[in-house]
Amino acid sequence: MSACIDDRSLPFWREADRLAALQRFGILDTGPEAVFDDVAAIAAEICDTPIAAVNFVDKDRRWSKAIVGSDIRQTALDASICAHAIHHPDLFVVPDTHRDPRFYDIGLGTAELGLRFYTGVVLATEQGLPLGTLCVTDTRPRPQGATQRQTKALWALARTVLRELTLRHDNMVLAERETGLATIIDALPKMAWIAGPDGRHEYRNRRYYDFTGAAPGSIHNEGWIGPLISWS
Repeated sequence: MSACIDDRSLPFWREADRLAALQRFGILDTGPEAVFDDVAAIAAEICDTPIAAVNFVDKDRRWSKAIVGSDIRQTALDASICAHAIHHPDLFVVPDTHRDPRFYDIGLGTAELGLRFYTGVVLATEQGLPLGTLCVTDTRPRPQGATQRQTKALWALARTVLRELTLRHDNMVLAERETGLATIIDALPKMAWIAGPDGRHEYRNRRYYDFTGAAPGSIHNEGWIGPLISWS
């Protein structure tokens, strides 16, 4: 469903579509996860910055799924550079916020630890819908910006984030389908079950438990190879 776009050709997108895509991933306000924490830590190490984050841009806030060097998990969009960065498919670099008219007077000194330097790459779906950014920041300006090596590393890490988001989304879809299928099977008037090659049961529908008297949700080692009615 997703891939990191770094070919400088992001199509025009509507904000409603972007927010809908972000919601479908179910990532907002979830707890820390090692894979995202590792991405932020590696980004900070490679770029030699005190702060790095995997950020997602919601309707009215910038929220960090993972962040190192800061405990500020979210800020309002009017105090977030990421809200600007998602409009740029290329590497987005701000060498010095104090010399950039877009950010000089938006309260960054208070909102984001007085950051002066920012470099970020967009996290976008295959359809070109930007979800957020992988960014690194510093409290000191960096007129030289980011090196080619650092830029390549950030894009590679961004692709890791998108792959993880895709896996997360696919698992959510699969779980929803399995839940729907179980509901249908439970409504059948006949007994139904799933068993492995060794006969051990992996799933039983509601009619099975009603007929055998087994405790709902229980799985017995005998499976269908042993006597069917052996429980009370």
